[in-house]
Amino acid sequence: MAKSVVTLYIDDSRLQLLVTKGIRIKKWAERQLEPGLVNNGVVANEDEVASKISSLIESQKVHVKKVVLGLSGIHCFFRVLTLPDVSGHLLESAVKLEAEKALPIPLDQLYISWQVLERLGQEAKTFLAAVPRSMLDTTVGAVRAAGLDPYLIDLKPLALSRAADRDTAIIADLQPTELNIVVMVERVPELARTVSLDKDAPREARLAIIGEELERTVKFYNSAQSRNPLDAEVPILVSGELAEGLDLIQAANLKHPTLVLKSPMKGPDDFPAGRYVVNIGLALKETRVSGRKGCASVVNLNVLPLELRPKPVSWAAVALVAGTVVSFALLVPLVLLVRETVASVSTLQTGLEAKQQFMTSRQKEVATQRSEVQALEANLRELEASTARFKSLSESFNRGHETVNGDFSVIRSRLVAGVSITGVNYSGDRILVDGIAFGEDDALAYGLRLRESGRFSGVTVSLIGEKQGQVEFRLTLSE
Repeated sequence: MAKSVVTLYIDDSRLQLLVTKGIRIKKWAERQLEPGLVNNGVVANEDEVASKISSLIESQKVHVKKVVLGLSGIHCFFRVLTLPDVSGHLLESAVKLEAEKALPIPLDQLYISWQVLERLGQEAKTFLAAVPRSMLDTTVGAVRAAGLDPYLIDLKPLALSRAADRDTAIIADLQPTELNIVVMVERVPELARTVSLDKDAPREARLAIIGEELERTVKFYNSAQSRNPLDAEVPILVSGELAEGLDLIQAANLKHPTLVLKSPMKGPDDFPAGRYVVNIGLALKETRVSGRKGCASVVNLNVLPLELRPKPVSWAAVALVAGTVVSFALLVPLVLLVRETVASVSTLQTGLEAKQQFMTSRQKEVATQRSEVQALEANLRELEASTARFKSLSESFNRGHETVNGDFSVIRSRLVAGVSITGVNYSGDRILVDGIAFGEDDALAYGLRLRESGRFSGVTVSLIGEKQGQVEFRLTLSE
């Protein structure tokens, strides 16, 4: 039987509710929020927002308490990291270490979540999402105050990419006050941006902003991924509340074809699918649509951090309490019986039996304690061996990380004027450094400085060709 899913999306201006069953839309509604209740994704008045959420839920007669919650994604960060192929606590340490270097905000101000996308050799391609703590803390507080359980939480750019019907696309969601752009490549959202719009601005002004921001986003991605730029055939998928959104983007005369982002779910004829694309993407976290295996984003993580999740019931503790109660109930009549028996036996016989019982009990206790000590010693030896293995693996990981940091430090510090680095990759015991220079002399000078650093046993300079008046080059560094 198809599963019912309740989704709730919250941003600075509104609440949006969508109820689905399988791939069918059952209910939808929204409520506007007064200015100031939510600012940049942070709930300023939890009680007032909770009251509006309750009113919206009650108006649609929704009785399910578990909801998939969506947040705007403003001031959130997304990165695709290449990490050593480790697991458990080592993976968590590697993610946090790379996040500290890749994110512009200290980690103590963020909640981070990650998902390993692919394992290749000794590397793991990992998707990282970082959310401001103030955003999650206040929004979760308001939703729970409304009596709901946000068991899954997602961000708008990830929900949009999940609703797309292409594996590679530029997604543009136009709302009255903002433009959201997501670049998804091979089912991974590689780049996400949010741009504010003035809803009262004339058409020409909005057209200029939309065209400039889309063009700027594509150019930025292509410059960062010069080896794999977006083809002109990659479509722009348009969604959002603005009915003229498709016309606005088509009028911008961009080089990419412009299409409407079609809903993978079925709804009544009057269902405004373009306004609820984010909710549809949230519902797809819990719903599979046949025929879309190679299209939707592969990223499906839960950004609700462990410290904000309800503590699970410990059935071991429940069983322990129940066992204690039963044991006590059984011991009471036994104690009474023993007292009656002792009273009927002579004083001398009672004293002798008590001594014998004491000696027997002590012998059993000694034997039990000896067995427990032996078991603890075995556990201790196993723990010491595990600790030694972990220490060895950690030291190996640290040594490798120090070597990479040292290589990168020399590569950056030896740069000369007129030279820019576009990529650094490891290939066995060689390092491949790709870059752009104003002229061949600049590229050769940079290679000479790296050779003089003494860190690399060999430096080979390859001039690949010219591009827009500059020289592309590759340096091959031997360890």
